[in-house]
Amino acid sequence: MKKFLLIPSALLAAFVPAYGVNYIPVAVNAGGFDFDTVVESNATAGANGSVYVSAANSLDGVNSAFYEAGLTGSTGGTGLPSNEQLTATVGGNSFTFNLASYGNNTGLSNNALQIGPTDVNQTLTLTTPASYTGFAFLGFSTEAQNFDAVGDVTVNFSDLTSTTYDNVLDLPDWYTGVSTVEDPLIFNSQGRVQTATGMYNQSLGQLSPTTGGQLYANMLTLSAGDQLKTVQSITFSITGAAAEDRTYILAVSAVPEPGSVALIVFGGLVLAGRRTRRLQA
Repeated sequence: MKKFLLIPSALLAAFVPAYGVNYIPVAVNAGGFDFDTVVESNATAGANGSVYVSAANSLDGVNSAFYEAGLTGSTGGTGLPSNEQLTATVGGNSFTFNLASYGNNTGLSNNALQIGPTDVNQTLTLTTPASYTGFAFLGFSTEAQNFDAVGDVTVNFSDLTSTTYDNVLDLPDWYTGVSTVEDPLIFNSQGRVQTATGMYNQSLGQLSPTTGGQLYANMLTLSAGDQLKTVQSITFSITGAAAEDRTYILAVSAVPEPGSVALIVFGGLVLAGRRTRRLQA
C-alpha cells in the first residue's frame, strides 16, 4: 500500500522562528532623518553657553545628546562607537544596526527620525524595496519617565497598499527605561553630554548615574500576507504621549522574507517522503 507524506502548513510556518532570528541592517534614505542626536568626536566646542549646540540637537529638557566615543573630556569606554555600527545578541536573537553618520564638525548632520505629538506620520523610505518577515527599529524615548510614548507603525508596500500596526511602537526612555522581551536593550552608551554647557553625565565619569544613553530595539512581526509583499517605506506616529515626550529612530534592521528557504526545506521534506515510500513499498 502506498503511503503519502502530508506536510501541514503549520510545519512550514515553523521555519519562521519566533526566536533565534538574525536582524540584518536595512538601508533607508538618509533624507528621511530630521534630527541630529550625536555630537561627533571631532566637534569643536563653541563659546560658553553654546558649547555643542551646532553639533547636535537637544533631545530632552536639559539639552542632552549622545556623543561619539573619544569626544574631548569624555571618559574612555563611554559614547557611541566610532564605526557607527551596533551589534547585540539578546533573547536568542541577533541584531546588527548601521547608524547614519554622526557628522564631521561641519554643523548639524541629521542621523535620526524624531516622532512626537506634533511630529506625526514621519516616514523612512527603504533604499532598496524588498520583502521581510519583520523589522527591528533602533531607538529610544525621552521625557518618558512615567510611561513610554506609544505609537503606530504603518508599513507601505510597492503595490500602493499599506497596513497599520496599532500601538506597537513603544521604545523605553533612554535614561530610565528597562529592557523587555519586546524592546530589548541593544546598547548603553554610558553617557550623555549637555550641548549647552559641555557637561557630561556618564556612568563611568563625573556624575555617575547608574544608567544613561540607552538604545533599544522595537520589534515588529509582519502578518503572513504582508510578508509576501514588497516593503517600500515605513511611517511612524505617536498616539499616546505627553506633550514633551519624543521617540527617536536611529536605524532599521529586518529579517528577510524566507520564501526561498521554505522552498528548499519543502523540497527536502518531499525527498524524505519519497525515500519513506520506497522503504514501505
